[in-house]
Amino acid sequence: MSDFTNPLIEDVDFDSTGVEEQGLGPSATPDELPGYDLVGFQPETVVEHHADGSTEVLTDFDGDGIVDLAQRDADSDGTAEITLIDGDHDGSLDTALRDYDDNGVVDKIASDTNADGVIDRVATDTNADGLIDAVARDTDLDGRADTWATDVNHDGRADHSIIDLDEDGRADQVMVDVDFDGGVDRVGYLDGDSNPYASR
Repeated sequence: MSDFTNPLIEDVDFDSTGVEEQGLGPSATPDELPGYDLVGFQPETVVEHHADGSTEVLTDFDGDGIVDLAQRDADSDGTAEITLIDGDHDGSLDTALRDYDDNGVVDKIASDTNADGVIDRVATDTNADGLIDAVARDTDLDGRADTWATDVNHDGRADHSIIDLDEDGRADQVMVDVDFDGGVDRVGYLDGDSNPYASR
C-alpha cells in the first residue's frame, strides 16, 4: 500500500472548448450543492435536440445572459447523465454531477472550489444507494489529490482515511475506524520518508 493511484479522476470540459480540464479531487454531498433563489426570476431555458439523439438543456437562472446550469441527456430519455453548474455565478461552470447508470441518481460530484479551472474535490456513490461513500480531495489546491476517505459499511461516515502528507504519491498516514463508531481506532504510518517509525 505504499504506492497508490487516485481512482477518482474527473476531467470536465467546464469552458466548452472541447478540451477537458484535468481534475482529480470532492467531499461535496447533495445538500452542499449550490441553491438558487428563484423568487422574482423566470429562468430562461434553451433546449437543443442534436442529430445523435441527445438533448442539451441550458438554463440562465438569474437572467444575466450567462448559463448557470447545463444538462446533457445522451439518450433523450428525460434524465440527464451530466449536469454542469455555475455555483458561484462567476460565469464559469464549476460543479459537475454525473449519473453514469442513467437512473436519475447522481453517482459522482466533481467540484472546482477555488475557480482555477481544475477539479479539487470528487465525491462518489460507489454502490448507487444515493449516499456518498468515497471522497478524494486536493486540500492544498496544487493540482494533486492528497486526501482520500471511504465509507466501507455505507453508514454515512468515513471509516478509512488516507493522507499523502508529503505529496510524493505514496500513502503516509492511514486512519481506520475498526468498530464503525465514528472515531479513529487505529492510525498507521506507511511512508518512511515522512515518518522514520513507519511500518512497512
